[in-house]
Amino acid sequence: MAQNLGAFTPTKFALQLVKTLYNKTIYRMVTNTKYEGMIKDSGDTVTIRTAAKINLSPYTKGMTLVSQELNPTSEELKIDQEYYFKFIVDDVDKIQNDINAMDEYSDNAKEDISELIDTDILTYAKDNVLKANVIGGDYATGTVAIDSAGVVTGTGTTFTAQMVGGHFQATGHTTSYVVVSFASGTSITIEELGGGTYTGGVIAGGTAFDIAAATPLALTKSNIYSYLVELDVRMSEALTPKGGRFIVVNSRFEGLLRNAPEFIPAVESAYKGVVKEGGIGRIANLDVYCSELVPGDNTDGFYFWAGTKEYMAFALQILKTAVVPSNANANEFNDTCKGLVVWGRKVCNGNRGRAAVLRATV
Repeated sequence: MAQNLGAFTPTKFALQLVKTLYNKTIYRMVTNTKYEGMIKDSGDTVTIRTAAKINLSPYTKGMTLVSQELNPTSEELKIDQEYYFKFIVDDVDKIQNDINAMDEYSDNAKEDISELIDTDILTYAKDNVLKANVIGGDYATGTVAIDSAGVVTGTGTTFTAQMVGGHFQATGHTTSYVVVSFASGTSITIEELGGGTYTGGVIAGGTAFDIAAATPLALTKSNIYSYLVELDVRMSEALTPKGGRFIVVNSRFEGLLRNAPEFIPAVESAYKGVVKEGGIGRIANLDVYCSELVPGDNTDGFYFWAGTKEYMAFALQILKTAVVPSNANANEFNDTCKGLVVWGRKVCNGNRGRAAVLRATV
């Protein structure tokens, strides 16, 4: 028998799914989404314009004022993450008459999509932070040479696989890079922050270097608070606004934090009005959100990201939703609903200081 989705249109499903994602994932709490309405299709590019800094000049009475040229910077947010969903509807009458069925389908789809989104933004976030804001065990033994492809050849070095994910900078570099692969004790490869081919140029042999967070720190209930304070200090040193700071942790970190003496006296006030949104409280000027998708492991270290919403721009849309009725399908007696989920994220160069990362085991 041919089926008709009726009230269960793909547009309604898409809207319900966006609502479910918005209410139950962490992305709205840790990214800014002001560019989301600009997405029209997958592969779109949204131009983000950052206002130029206004400079103050000394003034003396009677002088001629000199105007400053305003040159805002432009960077691109690319909608380059694409995933689809497809499900079969067997009981159309129930769906047409029971709005909870739509909620149930939306909630099921949310689990997979939100996991992809949160994993993506948490990994992207930790790779884009300023090197000065990355906290962990540093490494600077020996010297290096770097070729145009980002292959680092060490002399007197003992590189390890654990250094992948660390932030690398050699004398002569004007910025830092991320270690993306390990070949041997004298060979690693680096890329641009956030991904992309290395563009730092050739560095001659015998050059000094260091790798920030080359190894994880070991957190305990006695030192965990001091590292939260250090994350907050690093952001302040980069002139990050004080308001709206947060950190994303996992349950291991959460459990240790609950036992920290600095947290215990404030339990009642810290929990007030925060638990329902996935947060566990506020400490050291940071709202604490919990996600099991924090990148890393307890051997090579987790990457705990602190920041403000302005650090990362994020935009998501559900596109190309459609219903394929059974009378259009020669092989099945089911209607199907399908759609394309797309999103993009961007950390602009001027915002890299608005976050900090702690690499640690718990």
